[in-house]
Amino acid sequence: MWATTSCEELRSCQITTLTCTNTLVEEAASRCDAAPARKPGTLSLEELLPGLEAAAATMFQQFVVAAAFETAAEVCALVTGMRIRAFHASWMPPGAPSTSPQLLERLQQALHSTSGALHLATPEWHSSPQAALDILRELKKMRRDDLGCQLAKTLSDRNLGLQGFALGIGMAARAREWQLAVHLFGAFSEKLDPSVVCCNAAISSCEKGGQWKIALHLFSSMPELRLAPNIVSYNAIISSCHKGQRWQLALQLFGLMPTARLSPDVVSYSAAAGAFEKGRQWQLALQTFGSMLEAQISPDVISYSAAISASEKGAHWQLALQLFGSMPEAKVAPNVISYSSALSSCEKGAEWQQALILFDSMPRVQVTPNVISYSAVISSCEKAGKWELAMHVFHSMPEAKLQPDLINYNAAISACEKGGQCQLALRLFRSLPKAELSPNVISYNAAVSSCEKGMEWQIALQLFDSMPQARLTPDAITFNATITACEMGGEWQLALHLFHAMPAASIAPNVSSYNATMNACDRGRQWQMALELFNAMA
Repeated sequence: MWATTSCEELRSCQITTLTCTNTLVEEAASRCDAAPARKPGTLSLEELLPGLEAAAATMFQQFVVAAAFETAAEVCALVTGMRIRAFHASWMPPGAPSTSPQLLERLQQALHSTSGALHLATPEWHSSPQAALDILRELKKMRRDDLGCQLAKTLSDRNLGLQGFALGIGMAARAREWQLAVHLFGAFSEKLDPSVVCCNAAISSCEKGGQWKIALHLFSSMPELRLAPNIVSYNAIISSCHKGQRWQLALQLFGLMPTARLSPDVVSYSAAAGAFEKGRQWQLALQTFGSMLEAQISPDVISYSAAISASEKGAHWQLALQLFGSMPEAKVAPNVISYSSALSSCEKGAEWQQALILFDSMPRVQVTPNVISYSAVISSCEKAGKWELAMHVFHSMPEAKLQPDLINYNAAISACEKGGQCQLALRLFRSLPKAELSPNVISYNAAVSSCEKGMEWQIALQLFDSMPQARLTPDAITFNATITACEMGGEWQLALHLFHAMPAASIAPNVSSYNATMNACDRGRQWQMALELFNAMA
């Protein structure tokens, strides 16, 4: 009884919705010759149509969730027809069409009734493969991969056909639902002959989900499934190795492509170069970029970004900037990754002016800086001793709707330390918990070093002693900075105590440790002790 009533109510609601929609659009269309002045309490067609489409899309989604496939498939036509009507109506004279909100209210009431009817509907599926395929296609057009995944998951035990499974796996890949993509591919392989397209989509979903091992398993199983990997297969698995930081595997797979009679394309080269760059194999990354040019394949922004970053990591900052500067000539627009790598190169090359020029140019080319871009600029200013500029860039981050991360804070604290701004450095350090960030060894080292320059040996010692509580182990830089702070404060006994504590912390004193401790002994007129340290260092 309930099922019959629900289906009748569903059909009634759909008819009501369609009638209201047609009436609304036709009424608006009939007002084309009306005066431009809008009457009080009316809606313009421009305001009305997006609401209509959203309302119909909501109803469509409700039918899908209720598993009323055949009805939902008919609603696809309603939504598509509404878009066509909206397109034609948009050619009306500006400001002319307007209509009353009463019919829109009726439409909303119909949708409310639809929701209630769907709530009473039984979970019985009114489906056919074609209806399900139509719905998946419409969901793809609407960019509702989330609903497409729900539908595909529910239908995974049915034979959706090649197109249906391909759509479902593709939606799962875009929605980063790698488990569902792999599950659908398995179900597809049981019901139909496996498809290279579906397998590639499943590998791609694993790549997006950071599951390089499963991606590799799928790729390796292709010969067993009588599938010949194509260029897309290789690109997906190499990209997966890139994200999984498995540069050796990427190198091996990239080298297998000629054996499989496949010529690497721009995606293959970019993925391989990116994998080598991530693995800090900057020579291989640059070699791959060079091979790409030799093969007369035009690099894209991903290739350039990998090559620039590899050059920067390989301490070839001039080459990195040269590559970045050649991008406009190659008609490749730099993205935020390209810019960030170039900014990091400026930092390595102590080119702080160039870093600021590049940073300031980003908004003009519609590239929004990210936290990495800001960090590189702050560090460039810090290394140049321009603490005021560094702080200006740091404080501009909230205006750009960016929350500074720990690297940004550390760079800013270090800039204040190098600029002799002890109190400002400590203020930044103490603000870390408020920013929901936990200081690391680098943060402590910068704060302790600022105390050393600011003659605040007591605070330096407090920071040093608080590190175990923060589950951090002081390193040689921490020890040396604290020893120097004690030396500057005339506390030679504390400096000597810290020096002798270094071996117990499994840290071998270096030249800076000896010099700071000897200076402390010298200030305390402990010349015999200083001489013993000198002889021990020799």
